[in-house]
Amino acid sequence: TMEEVTPKDATLKWVAPEGHKRLRAFRILISSFDNKIKRELAVKHNADKVVNSFLIDDLAQATSYTVVIKSVCVFESLKTISDEEKLTFSSLPNSATNLTLENRLPNSLTIKWEPPLQAQASHKYRLAIESASIGYSADYSIAGDKSTFNF
Repeated sequence: TMEEVTPKDATLKWVAPEGHKRLRAFRILISSFDNKIKRELAVKHNADKVVNSFLIDDLAQATSYTVVIKSVCVFESLKTISDEEKLTFSSLPNSATNLTLENRLPNSLTIKWEPPLQAQASHKYRLAIESASIGYSADYSIAGDKSTFNF
């Protein structure tokens, strides 16, 4: 599984197969969907841990990735590699900054913000408004190329 995903890193966690005395390492391949980013690495098996983890850092923000993990077993000079386990995830986009109230009227509010670098229409902003005093709340989703919204 992928946990603690941010714009720049994510933690990969997996359960090691049981009963493999010759399990020595895990081979991990990380690639972006556009194949501009590819990394292959080995992580030594720690027999004392049931759940293994590895921090994948230096990710590109708002990018989709595929992670493939394989077990590597070694006996004398023989090496075997298991079938692969594959998962996909996306790094988070950077946050918008300088959120300000641009206009306020009796029945509406207009907010404005500075989008992160590399914002695209395919990205989405999730906006929420809540007022406990009048019992009102609402959620909105808008395209990532916008920088104002009228509630």
